[in-house]
Amino acid sequence: MQDRTPENTPESTVALTLGMLRETSRLVGRTLDLARTEIDGNIRALIGMLALLGTIVVLLVAAFFVFLDAIVKALAVLIGSEVVAALVVASPFLAAAGLLATFGLRRIARATRIVTPEARGRAALAAGS
Repeated sequence: MQDRTPENTPESTVALTLGMLRETSRLVGRTLDLARTEIDGNIRALIGMLALLGTIVVLLVAAFFVFLDAIVKALAVLIGSEVVAALVVASPFLAAAGLLATFGLRRIARATRIVTPEARGRAALAAGS
């Protein structure tokens, strides 16, 4: 026969199950609160790092332009003309811009090339023979 002690009654099993569910939900809630706190801290740290990265980029661009101005001024002292010095300093950048524009226009032309149906048919005939 089954022992009917207070620990083995159906009421105590239900009470234990309810207590377990209550404790589990409390632990899950605390875990979610901890995760929310961690995520908030991580997002704040990420935003701070992105702000620092943006500041670094701005300072690097400003330093680059100041360096270019210093080169122009130094060449102007050596050459005697600030206009010629500016042209000498700007010429590599103009050459690089020209090369990039040429490559870009070629890529655009290659990507947007329209093949007419007649040309497609001629190419298919040439490939078949």
